[in-house]
Amino acid sequence: MTRVPNDRATRPSTAPADGRAGAPAPQFSLVIATLGRSAELTRLLKSLDAQNMTDFEAVIVDQNRDDRVRQAIDAAGAGIRIVHLRSTVAGVCRNRNIGAQRAQGSWLLFPDDDCWYAPDFLDRVGALLARHQVDMLSGRPTDETGRTINGRFAQEAGPQTRVSVWVTLIEWLFAIRSDLFERVGGFDERIGPGAGTPYGSCEIQDLVLRCLQAGGRGYYDPGLTGHHPEWDLSNPTPRDLEKVHTYACGFGHALRKNGYGLGDLAYWLARPLVGAGLNAVRGRFALARKGLVTTSGRWRGWRETSPGLGPDASDRT
Repeated sequence: MTRVPNDRATRPSTAPADGRAGAPAPQFSLVIATLGRSAELTRLLKSLDAQNMTDFEAVIVDQNRDDRVRQAIDAAGAGIRIVHLRSTVAGVCRNRNIGAQRAQGSWLLFPDDDCWYAPDFLDRVGALLARHQVDMLSGRPTDETGRTINGRFAQEAGPQTRVSVWVTLIEWLFAIRSDLFERVGGFDERIGPGAGTPYGSCEIQDLVLRCLQAGGRGYYDPGLTGHHPEWDLSNPTPRDLEKVHTYACGFGHALRKNGYGLGDLAYWLARPLVGAGLNAVRGRFALARKGLVTTSGRWRGWRETSPGLGPDASDRT
C-alpha cells in the first residue's frame, strides 16, 4: 500500500478561517479541492450555508490563480466557518490531502466543487454514523428527482466490502473518520484527475480498500443522496472517450494494486466488451466504441500496475 507523500516544498499559502481562530473543533470538515469553477462553487457553498446542522467547517483548497473562490464565497453569503487555502500543486487527491491536514473535524467529507446537497444532508450523515457505529459512510448520487446518475450503484444498504466497493462509492458522498484517513496515508496522490498519470479514477475505492485492510468498517446507504451534474454518455464525443479511457485505467490499476485476481479482471473486462458487442449489433456504434475503450483502459491499468499486497478477492457476487 504505497502512497506518494505530499511535497512539503510546495505547501500552499493559507488564509485565516474567517476570524474564528478560537472556535471549538467541528464535527465535520468538508474538504473542497477546486479549480476553474465559479457558479458551481457558489451553488455548493449556498447549499452548505443552508444546512440545518452548523457543526462543520468548509476547507477550500484553491488551485486558481485569480480571486474567483473569494468571489464565490462572497456571492454565496456563506455564514459558515471557511478555511481558504491557496495551493500551487496539481491533482485533486494531492489537494484533498492538503486540505485534510488543515481540517479540524472528527470526520472528513470531500465534496466536488460542482455538487450540492439538500439542507438535511449533514443531519442524515450524523444520524447514520450514530446508528451504524462505523468508520466510513457512503451514499448514492442522484439528480433532484432521486434518479441514480453517473454509474451503477447498489439499491440495498449494507456494509462496504471488497466485493461492494465498486457499486457503493463516490468521492463526494463519503465520510471517513479523520484518524483513520491519517492512519492509512490519505488518498493515493497518483490516482484521480490531475494526478499526471493515466489513472483518472477509483481513488475512493483504493482509499476504502486500504481502510478495510487496516481494520476499518464502512456502511453504504442508498437513501443518503446528493446532487451533481450528470455525465451524459449516450453519444460520447472523442473528448468523452479520452476521459472514459483514463477512468478505466484507474479502475484496472485499483484492481491490481489492491490484490484482486485474474478472475476479477476477466469479469470486469468482459462486462464492457459484451456491452460493446450488443451495442454494435443494435447500430449504436458510439456506445460500442465506449465499451471497447473501457475494456482497453481497464486492461492497460492492470497491465501497467505492480501487483498489490492485499488478499485475492475473486468472489464478485
